[in-house]
Amino acid sequence: MIESPVIEGEFPTGTELMLWRPGLDRARLRRRALRASLVSTPAAYAVLGVALLILGASAAPRQVGWLCLIVGVLAAGVGVVGLWVNYRCVDYDHQHGPNKSCLLDKVNGEYFYSVSDFHDQPPSIVYSVGRIIATVRDVYASPVIVWLDPQQVHEIHRVAWDALRALDRTRTLRRVMDDPLCDAFPDDLLHAHSRLAVVDDTLDGILNYLHQAVLLVQAWEQKLAETEVRARLRAELDNIPHDTIAATLRRAESLPESIFAYITAARDLTNAGSFEWERA
Repeated sequence: MIESPVIEGEFPTGTELMLWRPGLDRARLRRRALRASLVSTPAAYAVLGVALLILGASAAPRQVGWLCLIVGVLAAGVGVVGLWVNYRCVDYDHQHGPNKSCLLDKVNGEYFYSVSDFHDQPPSIVYSVGRIIATVRDVYASPVIVWLDPQQVHEIHRVAWDALRALDRTRTLRRVMDDPLCDAFPDDLLHAHSRLAVVDDTLDGILNYLHQAVLLVQAWEQKLAETEVRARLRAELDNIPHDTIAATLRRAESLPESIFAYITAARDLTNAGSFEWERA
């Protein structure tokens, strides 16, 4: 299964989808996260724990020494675990409080894009960004992705990323256009609006084609599911024991006549008289 470049991350605005940059070196990212952790709380715990271990080993009063050793082991353990988590999880985890700094958040698009990166843009842009990221997620989440050429799958990721990157590069232009001083040169402002309109229309086209790709994947997924159910239906039809049921019917058919012969013989032997249906 191809690893999805879309995960859920925690941001000040809440939980959002985030799209990792294509070709991101995850090992390098983990090493950078580890270096950043050296000045973080886990590193402080680790240093404190080592210091307490040294103090406990050299403390004269035995009770103080044991206390320092116990606290030192706990602090060092917490610090080491924190550093290990930062190292192992940074490439697929973005779970932290809104007020906590994160090396991944320093530059938009350096490692990933999320909807919150475009909250200063018009609502239509924010919506398109969310849909683009969601389409990548839907493709990678489909179980039929194994039927596609891996290059096709990666191209969906790259197309989505390039679209967001191009949109991000218009951010400064949009801010400049909002400056009231731009009203002094309406021709240039009109030209800027027309150019941005082309970008926005192109973005809508990209989103449309990505959506078509998702629909095709989902259609194939549906077709495979239907084929599987049809095969199961036919297999169960073949398992119906027609001959056995027919034989059982013939055996059941002979039962009333056989039992009737026995009970009428018993009636005659006992002089029990006729049955009610015989008298009707």
